[in-house]
Amino acid sequence: MMYLLLTMTGILDVGMFLLTVSMHAARKTATLLGLYILQSLLVTLFFVASAYEQEVSYLYVVAGITFLIKVVLIPVLYTRLLRRLQMSFASDTYLTTPWTFVGIFGIAVLSFAALHATLPAMHFGTLSPVVEYAPLHLAGILSALFLVVNRKAAFSQIIALLALENWIVFVASLAGFHQPLAVEVAVTLEIVVLTIIASTFILTVFERFGTIDISKMTHLTEVDE
Repeated sequence: MMYLLLTMTGILDVGMFLLTVSMHAARKTATLLGLYILQSLLVTLFFVASAYEQEVSYLYVVAGITFLIKVVLIPVLYTRLLRRLQMSFASDTYLTTPWTFVGIFGIAVLSFAALHATLPAMHFGTLSPVVEYAPLHLAGILSALFLVVNRKAAFSQIIALLALENWIVFVASLAGFHQPLAVEVAVTLEIVVLTIIASTFILTVFERFGTIDISKMTHLTEVDE
């Protein structure tokens, strides 16, 4: 890859990681959703930069579809869902905020230590962005996964899963795992279907139990009507 794309990739990597960390601190659902939108914008910018540097025209189409679905459609769907549920705050986390950041710090340290120990030192500092930023990629993916398991409410868990999906798409595209346009579009549209299913599930659970906090439903039992 060109040096410009390598530099931009580093900036996008750091930006995505900081946004993922910020998601752990978010309490309002609007803030959590807004951080996801910003993360999706960074993924869109990466597709645009890749299309320009590699002269792969169909990546512009992928970037456009990614923008329409992840930056426009999904936020609109979830904003309407939040208004219907009249929710203003995201769920609590299982760990307190200080311990959450301790966990993130531990994930980052272990990611950098593990990859620097397993990958030959000579590979770092090359023009391969996959290897160059591999520790940050691993730290970002594990931090997004940590966000999934540390949240209590179903809504925030779904946003965390979407953030994790952004990381996987970003790293896979960076590694050059591009599929034909039809496959890329199908995978992106699948996110829409999953979002609609998840929204319906959340609405059904809320109407049935009056909450989407997973921790408050651990003691529910089936009652014959």
